[in-house]
Amino acid sequence: MSEALNVTDNTQSTTLTQKELGAYYTPLSLTRVLSKWAIRHRNEHVLEPSFGGCGFLQSAVSRLNDLGCKHGHAKLYGCDIDPKAFEFLSKKLNAIENVNKRFLHKDFLEVTPEEFSVHSFPTIIANPPYISLHNLSSEQKESVKKWRKANPTFKLSMRASLWAYFLLHSISFLDTGGRMAWVLPGSLLQTEYGKELQAILLGKFGKLATFDLGERAFLSEGTNERTVVLLCELYGQASTKIQTQYCESLDELDAAITSLLNTRSFTRHTVETNTSAEQTYNDIALRNDVYSLGDVARVLIGTVTGANKFFVLSPSQINEYGIDENYLYPILSKFSNIKGLDVTEEDFNQWKNEDYRCMIFHLDKENEALGKTKAYIDTFDESSKNENETFKKRPCWLASDDKRIPDGFLSYMNDHGPRMSLNSMKMNCTNSIHRVFFNQNVTDLQRKMIVISMCTTFTQLSAELEGRSYGSGVLKLEPSEAKRMKFVLPEYKTSLQIEETFSLIDAHMRNNDIASIQRIADEFIFDDDKLITIFLKNLEKLRKQRKLN
Repeated sequence: MSEALNVTDNTQSTTLTQKELGAYYTPLSLTRVLSKWAIRHRNEHVLEPSFGGCGFLQSAVSRLNDLGCKHGHAKLYGCDIDPKAFEFLSKKLNAIENVNKRFLHKDFLEVTPEEFSVHSFPTIIANPPYISLHNLSSEQKESVKKWRKANPTFKLSMRASLWAYFLLHSISFLDTGGRMAWVLPGSLLQTEYGKELQAILLGKFGKLATFDLGERAFLSEGTNERTVVLLCELYGQASTKIQTQYCESLDELDAAITSLLNTRSFTRHTVETNTSAEQTYNDIALRNDVYSLGDVARVLIGTVTGANKFFVLSPSQINEYGIDENYLYPILSKFSNIKGLDVTEEDFNQWKNEDYRCMIFHLDKENEALGKTKAYIDTFDESSKNENETFKKRPCWLASDDKRIPDGFLSYMNDHGPRMSLNSMKMNCTNSIHRVFFNQNVTDLQRKMIVISMCTTFTQLSAELEGRSYGSGVLKLEPSEAKRMKFVLPEYKTSLQIEETFSLIDAHMRNNDIASIQRIADEFIFDDDKLITIFLKNLEKLRKQRKLN
């Protein structure tokens, strides 16, 4: 998997680094099992779109030989732009002959099926380049741009990484009824464009499965990249679901895919992570008392100041600079400052006592400021002010508070899982926190019920399914993802029960008693130990997966 777009001349040498190439060569232990699944007949031609270290090609030859092919090397085709890949081709598969029209030293996104001596393939096996949008070179960006223009029917976000384009481009090389096996990064399961890609594949293949690998397959290559195996079969048909399975190790993955090979189909018992948990979750999600957060509220990012260090201040800073209190407003700058299910005036006073950054400096007109307040404004670097894109969008660059006060707050980055709190203090928040604006028909009691339900294992599991892993395994929920989170809103609870449970969870939350919060919420919403156990088991598994990333 050493394909990259920086080199275009066949004779040109390259000093591209592994990172620039997105090149992490696939371990033979992984290529063997995928080749075994993908290659079914001794006469099949096999394409590897970015053959890199030749691991897939070596395993493909072995598989073809096992099937009775006397000249397995002659069935192989590939493409790569890295000269080093062709050195591997010569050394590791020295029986390769007549490479013309079989192994192309070229940018794969610019290759057409007609350039190979065989124009379509029953089998494609690949580990594409892992290069994110932000790390694409100018040549790579231009190549992607040309590909998108030539393939307008594929609706894929501009944020997609290079590997996604390799996968989609490969489809045009497949025989009807053909199959593909791909080694991909975790972004297939974690990102919006990954979900878009899955939707495209559902319309192209009759059978699909993903295997999320806990063991890091590329540690020997110097990366901790999460690995996902994607299997696609019966090209030219369509399906309604991608079966999924989590495998802790390569041995588990081997066993799972070998089972697939033996059954020749993606049966539920071979690929489900936890059949009872998924079925139970789906059954609950179809109930009449289950809602998505987007059904009852809008979720927006907090106010964007453009310079939090300048605008969001602590009481000691305000006193030091002598800023006029008429230009100061309460602000929530960190979700971790919230201690309970509701942000109250008492909470805000506590933040001030502890000298938190909890006030936002805001002026509608710059010429209003006098004395020390004006002196503080003058400390902002003029060139930085003129270059700030956020400031340019405001009538006055000092108008940092958009004054859109939410009904509640929702955490953006989460370790244990998302939390929601109400906003009795009627303050705004910065854009490190999401704002929740309930629909007008959602009563105060229902709002409290929603906040309680957000603590349940059911909703926490829903968040893991909708969100994505970020950084060191933190769960990240964009507003669009948060709106898809599901929660239960039982109709049979009394006002007294809701108020008492809300107060009880609030008290435990202020003591940071996470286990009790979840237990109380689960018992209140579901009152079914067996159901709660099923959700909890699957929730723990998903969180373990995320934190391995």
